[in-house]
Amino acid sequence: MRLSESLRNELYLERLREKLIKLYSYGDAEPEARRRLLDQIDGYFEAAILMQMMTKEALQAVIDEEHMSAFGMTLKERKIQKKLDGRAIEVDWEVYDAPPSLRPKPAN
Repeated sequence: MRLSESLRNELYLERLREKLIKLYSYGDAEPEARRRLLDQIDGYFEAAILMQMMTKEALQAVIDEEHMSAFGMTLKERKIQKKLDGRAIEVDWEVYDAPPSLRPKPAN
């Protein structure tokens, strides 16, 4: 039995969304499993484009939708947020310039 083109596309999108949900569930962690999944997703994109199932723009729209669902913000907003968060937690190393015996005691 052969699947219709619309059913194939629907199954493809369903599987792609599952992979993206799993990818985004890792958050900012980068274990080896996440890297392998990202490689699979890249292959999935290439296959869809090669077989002319979807355009790059349509694939990007799916990515954007799933990213918004997972993080409540666009990819661009999240990149900005990560940069801002990174600056907020920068360590002030100046306090360590003094010898340990002369450093102020931390507040409890």
